[in-house]
Amino acid sequence: MAAALASAVYTGLRKGELLGLRKSDVDLDEATITVRRSYDNDTTKGGHADVLPVAPQLAPFLEEAIEASKTELVFPAADGSMRSDETDLQQVLRRAMGRAGLVRSYLHVCRRKACGHEEQAEDSELRRCPTCKMKLWPKALPRHLRFHDLRGTTATLLARAGVPLVVAQRMLRHADPRLTANVYTRVDLADLRAGVARLPPLVPTVSPRADSGKNEGREQSGNPTNLAALHWSGRQDLNLRRRGKRRITRRCRGWLRVATGGNDSSAATADSGRSGRKRIG
Repeated sequence: MAAALASAVYTGLRKGELLGLRKSDVDLDEATITVRRSYDNDTTKGGHADVLPVAPQLAPFLEEAIEASKTELVFPAADGSMRSDETDLQQVLRRAMGRAGLVRSYLHVCRRKACGHEEQAEDSELRRCPTCKMKLWPKALPRHLRFHDLRGTTATLLARAGVPLVVAQRMLRHADPRLTANVYTRVDLADLRAGVARLPPLVPTVSPRADSGKNEGREQSGNPTNLAALHWSGRQDLNLRRRGKRRITRRCRGWLRVATGGNDSSAATADSGRSGRKRIG
């Protein structure tokens, strides 16, 4: 049933659509699959036929399944008949996941039935029973995954490949695009790491060129951070001086020369202001 599992992952076919697939529905020359029935029903869940592409990775599995089948079905039972809806494809999937190492953990059971010792571990390394010293048999405990969840696997693979949402909706044949969007929004830690890895690098602060005309008569700083700090403090100092001059001018008026060290014209204005005042008493 490896070909059936591969077909489910690469096409997103439902269980009934997969087991009801006929050889006449597969065109390897055109690399297409026509989904037109579920089990022995002449219609699918959506009520209409759909044509899906065959991925190059899937073509060898389909070709092998078609050659091995002695009936018109692509994935028949051992006697050539159609598999019923009671076929436990989930158990087939769990065994395949166990062989592939996609497990939660391993249950190590003593080979001596009368002993009954068992222990759970994350690896399948050789262990011995602490009671009778017999070898422990590792039994894979696959992850919890239903056969229908393979449709979600198809959507996840399409999303990670950068396939647009509308294409994934056509592949999964969802009547409501929100169903496809819900699968596309499922992310794990690997997806988060891939997203962070796409962030652009930070641009470092670059000091002015030493041969620039604006730097004539200035002492170059070897540290761009210090140079940026000096420019920043200089701007702040100019702002403070401008504010101080306006404030002193408003308060002291004629005493501008004493407060700010102004020019001769401002000093003359201040002297003329004092001489023009009349002494009272």
